[in-house]
Amino acid sequence: MNEHKMLILDDFNNANLSDYETNHSFVSSYYLSLNKDYVKHGKYSLEVSFNYGGWVKGNGAMYIKFKKKLVTQQMPKKLAVWVHSDGKTPWLRATIIDGDNERKIINLTNGNISWNGWKYLDVELEQNWKLPLRLEQIYAVETNLVNQKDSSINGKFYLDHITFVYVDDQDLTGPIFSDILPQNEKIYRNSFVFSAVVSDDMSGVDFDSLIMKINNKLVVPSVQANKISYHVKELQEGNCKVSIQVKDLAGNWSVPHLEKNYLIDLNEDHECPIISDVTPSDSAVIHTATPRIGFRLCDEHSGIEKNDIILTINNEKQKVFYDEETGWGFAISSSHLIDGPHHLSIHTKDRAGNEMDPYQQNFVVHSIKGPIDEDNFIVGIIPDTHTLEHGKAALVHLLEEAPEFIIHMGDFVDQGTEEEFKLAKTSLFSDMKKHIPILTLAGNHEAFRGNLTLYQSFMGSPSYHFTYGKVLFIILNSALGQSLTLSDSTQLTYLKEVLSTHEQKHIVVLTHVPTKDHFGTAHEMVYEDSVQLVEILTEHKSELPSRDIVVLFGHLHTQDQWEVSGVRYIITGNASPKKYVMKQENNIGYGLLHIQSNGMYYEYKPFNLIPPVT
Repeated sequence: MNEHKMLILDDFNNANLSDYETNHSFVSSYYLSLNKDYVKHGKYSLEVSFNYGGWVKGNGAMYIKFKKKLVTQQMPKKLAVWVHSDGKTPWLRATIIDGDNERKIINLTNGNISWNGWKYLDVELEQNWKLPLRLEQIYAVETNLVNQKDSSINGKFYLDHITFVYVDDQDLTGPIFSDILPQNEKIYRNSFVFSAVVSDDMSGVDFDSLIMKINNKLVVPSVQANKISYHVKELQEGNCKVSIQVKDLAGNWSVPHLEKNYLIDLNEDHECPIISDVTPSDSAVIHTATPRIGFRLCDEHSGIEKNDIILTINNEKQKVFYDEETGWGFAISSSHLIDGPHHLSIHTKDRAGNEMDPYQQNFVVHSIKGPIDEDNFIVGIIPDTHTLEHGKAALVHLLEEAPEFIIHMGDFVDQGTEEEFKLAKTSLFSDMKKHIPILTLAGNHEAFRGNLTLYQSFMGSPSYHFTYGKVLFIILNSALGQSLTLSDSTQLTYLKEVLSTHEQKHIVVLTHVPTKDHFGTAHEMVYEDSVQLVEILTEHKSELPSRDIVVLFGHLHTQDQWEVSGVRYIITGNASPKKYVMKQENNIGYGLLHIQSNGMYYEYKPFNLIPPVT
């Protein structure tokens, strides 16, 4: 590349460490230095060394802020940087400030880094951002809270040659692997077919350079299109290592190479299936007469047939939906349950005939009753609050509107601790002396500890539905990984099932993470999930055009709305001082979903953080 094709933002050759600033709010134990031993271009790179002993709160974010104004007046196609990793580098991100002073969040990697050595990272930038653009910072984020305060977990990574790329005509990135099978690292037979897809978007894959080894012995795989396959046979018990490396036609090796280690277990199956994540819990009240019974049933060795799963509610057998690949499953009560205690039971066996003890659990239903006037009522909406203080402020203001009931859009806690959930349950959702039901969604901060165990215990199921007059409300869980399917792989099946079995005129779908972030802050649903959700709702609207469908989101701490094929999508606002969209000032507020005979509309009402006198 020459100077007209890129702008070098920092090559670290000035060797002046005072050009960089750190922020130790989350992790105090990381350090910057200039290094001349690990260099990709020029004389120096920037070394970042860290351990997690000083990780004190939040996600383990370690910031490298650039004091110099690294600015472009010309729209770049990409942001690029060379990164050297020791295989233990956290998730890398960057922020860019645009001409509207909006902060754009860029994912340099999709997660933690597993490769060793140098790799060229380049990320496409939205071409509609307002110029000038300024690189504000690059930062590493560790999200696994198990590592918090553990000084024995440490590492180093190096940054070099950061650029804005204007003309992207040089291939510096090797092939990448995807769709690797088998996914399960434990295999219960003496042979299996290994396969992976390899791709290189720029120059293409050089299959003549392909090197594949099984337990360090060269093998010759079959290649069809871009899919590599090999039948591994006559295995003994123990480890089986598969490795593949390949270059692209520009000479770049795959970084990282593909390496998979499998454990071959040829013992007979004597283990019964394992059940987890059953909802509703016995400690939460369910506000719907047709609860969704969610569960996860896994049996790695022999697997489970869907027809062998027996789920009953009050001794009445229910229709079961099951995804054997992930273990997630559900059933929907086939009858309307009366208020009060109920009993569920789940029983199954694996294909080897190993039966698990029946799982027994009680739960309590206290369903929301219908409106006095089906053609004229409001539902209160509280966007993300994060703290008890801000939750109470929003709730006090909202209660003045006398809504039929209230829905919190998720992130009513911040760190996901048990104490936060206890306070939310007793002090925030105790309805503030007025008998108005308050329902919740699970947000990413409810899952801050890597799971929704506490949410399920205190609040109930993260996926559920109910009818209220002429309205069908469907709540979906996107708390983990900004993903519906990662949170529960059966949810889109659940959505289609509920839509097809109800006849209400109005449909309201609610989930925490929006399908689209128009502000470039990386607060949006995983692309594949977003596409599927929009396709399902678009198809349903096409088949039943008289149905009014609205989708409500939280997460982004701002307001936005758009329409796709007659379905309206609304980001509900912000009830916390925390915000990602900088130009929207004084946007703290709550929402009112108006249901009327001629349709639904959403009203957002800002308020002062000082609550009114009650």
